Amino acid sequence: MNKIAITMGDPKGVGPEIVAAIASDFKRTHTSSITIFGDPSILKAAAETIHCTPIETWSCEIVAVSNDPDFRHWDDAQCGRLSRDYVTNAVEFCQVSGATLVTAPINKHRWRLASGKSTGHTEYLAHLTQTTDVGMMMACPQLRTVPVTIHTPLQQVSKNITVEKIIKCSILTNIFLKKHFKIKSPRLALTGLNPHAGEQGDLGQEEITTIIPAIAQLRQMGLDVSGPLPADGLFASLVAGQVQYDTVICMYHDQAMIPVKALDFQNTVNITMGLPFIRTSPDHGTAEDIAWQGRANTQHMMAALEMALALNRKE
Repeated sequence: MNKIAITMGDPKGVGPEIVAAIASDFKRTHTSSITIFGDPSILKAAAETIHCTPIETWSCEIVAVSNDPDFRHWDDAQCGRLSRDYVTNAVEFCQVSGATLVTAPINKHRWRLASGKSTGHTEYLAHLTQTTDVGMMMACPQLRTVPVTIHTPLQQVSKNITVEKIIKCSILTNIFLKKHFKIKSPRLALTGLNPHAGEQGDLGQEEITTIIPAIAQLRQMGLDVSGPLPADGLFASLVAGQVQYDTVICMYHDQAMIPVKALDFQNTVNITMGLPFIRTSPDHGTAEDIAWQGRANTQHMMAALEMALALNRKE
């Protein structure tokens, strides 16, 4: 039986609502089961908010990492601590059972208040599983992107892009595409960092000093790699069908996020590469401006669940 573990996300965000919507509509079959890690009291309130079926009727198991009907009075640090605890417990479950993990959005600021460290899901999952090399892939039906640097401030991106990091990220992506997407010979495109991919050094040196040497080494290893390519023209050509690549390796966070989200925001899924189990997540944050109003869009979470199920079947 395929097993899916779902974390509830930050209690003050839309996570409880979208998880409740998914769980209330999920039918248990002989091939898949869902286990939710969170707070039954919060999920019950979320079900009432979105007017879905009560939790007693859901075809899934709920692991009560917390269970506090007075949750609306939690402070930010408590929300951060408990939303981390949901992930911690879910990871332990996945490591023992071989389940696939789907995570609802968390608030990184609250995680920092709870732990004193500035981390997101990707970094924390790597820590929990003691995984050295992890990567973040954003995927929708039409496009996949992977950033070399993830949650790095823009002014620090240049010094954090190294030949070694580009090679590791590209190899990790190549392996993941082969293993989980069953692509025999992945075609990777690498973007430049600077406008026009540096314009032969006139607009920046990183392409010459770092990206081109990394591409040369990757080609020597047998990878099908193109670049460095100007990001704006590359994505326009991809969307128009004028060029074809299986994934675009980008130099920084927004360079990877913006194209795929602009193309198909509702169906874009965040996939963590390199973990000992598959992990997916919706491509949005906690959306607290609409949380607990019954307005959350569940399509993003459904896309993450469907991607998890698809990758699970391909294992």
